[in-house]
Amino acid sequence: QYHMVTTAPLTMEQKMLAQLQRYFPFALPHINDDFIPTYHTFVIADVLVLDRSRFSHQAALLSQNVIVSAPFRYNTSCTADWVPAQDNGTVDEPALARALRRLRD
Repeated sequence: QYHMVTTAPLTMEQKMLAQLQRYFPFALPHINDDFIPTYHTFVIADVLVLDRSRFSHQAALLSQNVIVSAPFRYNTSCTADWVPAQDNGTVDEPALARALRRLRD
């Protein structure tokens, strides 16, 4: 079962979810849920779409799965495996496809 977790702003959320649902049509979106179950789900999510908060970024650092992230505003070291996204919500689909293959292997 796939989960998509995001706290992305509404303007980006719909576009990102539409792109990700092409890959995960039966995924369960978790959008702006309660703090503790949300954080846990962030860490274990198969695909985690980050917003620009330290909350989601910290969970992503603990995750072993697919991370989708726009350029981050904090000076941090993020892994090269993270899937790049633009501020307008567009996801790098070839990078996402590669990340999904690694997840399934």
